[in-house]
Amino acid sequence: MDENDPYDLNDPLLAILKDRGVQLDEPREVVHFFYCKDAETVNRLSKEISQLGLELGDCDFEEDEYIDEGEYALKGKEVARPDQMAVRIEQLEAFAEKFGCTYEGWETAV
Repeated sequence: MDENDPYDLNDPLLAILKDRGVQLDEPREVVHFFYCKDAETVNRLSKEISQLGLELGDCDFEEDEYIDEGEYALKGKEVARPDQMAVRIEQLEAFAEKFGCTYEGWETAV
C-alpha cells in the first residue's frame, strides 16, 4: 500500500472503484447482502440492521442462483462513502454472526 494513499486498497472492491475513477470519499448508494437460513432469521436481522439506517430491499428465496435451497437473501441499501466501508463491514459481520447468517459483502454502481 502506498503510504501517501489514505485508502485501504487491500479491499479489492475499493481498488477497482478507484481504478475506475470513483471518488471514494463521496457518498453513493451501497447495497449489502446477507444470506439467512429461514424467514424468522430474516425478520430478526431486518429489525437490527434497519436501526443502523439501512433501507431494506427485496428478500428473495430459492429463485436466486447464489442462494442455496431453503435460504433467504436479504438486501440492505444505504448512502455511504466507500472509503468508510471497513467499519460498516465489521458491524454487519457482527450482526450476521449474532443471527447465524452470512454477510456476503457490498456493491455499488460505477
